[in-house]
Amino acid sequence: MAKRMLPIGFSSLREIRGMDCYYVDKTDHARRLVERGKYYFLSRPRRFGKTLLVDTLQKLFEGSEELFRGLAVHGKWDWSARRCGSASAGAISSSRTASGQPWKGSSRRRRGARASNRGLSMRRP
Repeated sequence: MAKRMLPIGFSSLREIRGMDCYYVDKTDHARRLVERGKYYFLSRPRRFGKTLLVDTLQKLFEGSEELFRGLAVHGKWDWSARRCGSASAGAISSSRTASGQPWKGSSRRRRGARASNRGLSMRRP
């Protein structure tokens, strides 16, 4: 049996899966967060996988099905649904963006621009 690498310092699901590292499958928990929740505050100490969780959610919303083959969420996620989402654990740690703009307004503009670039609308149905 070949030894696998421990994914120490990795925060990308694509890296971990691509390099065949050890990975504890928590994708079903991520799916339940999306389906059952509204708002979540990720209060965990450093090095507890917050960035990896956000990256995993982003890859789910982007529809990166190939990353989830063989994982718990694969058969339970609607891969045909057109979803939009983008977040960074680092970017949300401050009340201001890197350009010094207040977070709330800047975030709304960025989400609107990203949605528009993907042919989506941010307006409520």
